[in-house]
Amino acid sequence: MAKTAFCWYNTAASGRFCPQPAPGVWNVRNTTTAGQQLALRTVAVQVAVVGVLAACFLPVGGRAAAAVLLGGVAILVSSWTAARVTFTGRAQSAESALLRLIAGMLLKWFVVIAVLLLGTLSLKLAPLYVLIGLVVGLLAQFLVAMKR
Repeated sequence: MAKTAFCWYNTAASGRFCPQPAPGVWNVRNTTTAGQQLALRTVAVQVAVVGVLAACFLPVGGRAAAAVLLGGVAILVSSWTAARVTFTGRAQSAESALLRLIAGMLLKWFVVIAVLLLGTLSLKLAPLYVLIGLVVGLLAQFLVAMKR
């Protein structure tokens, strides 16, 4: 008879029960930890990609490289902020988890808009370069999430 890869309660087809874990051992799939690890991996990749892109724009000019860096840092800081809001704390109900997710996303885009306005209006950086950094940071985030 074929063995099953994972058993939740019992193997109904064979009539056998799953082996019980040792006392003190929890066989739980922790999605909060997986989300935290994905967020840290995403931020690390975004730092590398945005840094390389800003270095590539140095021959164009220092202000262009700074604008690209600002756009990338905007999405980087906002991703980190959203992850801190969404994945802090212990296990929670579905409603509070959804509220944390929505609050994290709202805060993320608030931070992005604030940093972009700061860069384009106060620092007088070129908006095109700022948007290039932002889009590349978002693409890095998307690729890390798809690699899972």
